Amino acid sequence: MVLPQDEMFSPAQTRELELVIAAALGRAFRDIGLDQDQIYELRKDLTFLREWRETCELIRTRSLIVFITLVLGSAIGALWLGFKGYLIP
Repeated sequence: MVLPQDEMFSPAQTRELELVIAAALGRAFRDIGLDQDQIYELRKDLTFLREWRETCELIRTRSLIVFITLVLGSAIGALWLGFKGYLIP
């Protein structure tokens, strides 16, 4: 969002806001038990969990496709054998 020129913050206000935001984030991270040095590790952990979740979803989808293929293949095979047995006694 672009603010009109008269509503923008001065450089001093911008620095002050950055300090306030950094302090608030530091407090929030400390409240959940993280040091600022652990942020990179947290990001790596969350990335790993996302990849793991996506892999599990992919496995579930592929397993469903394999199951449906087996059921349909078995049903078609049973019909074919029944039809073949009916025509050629």
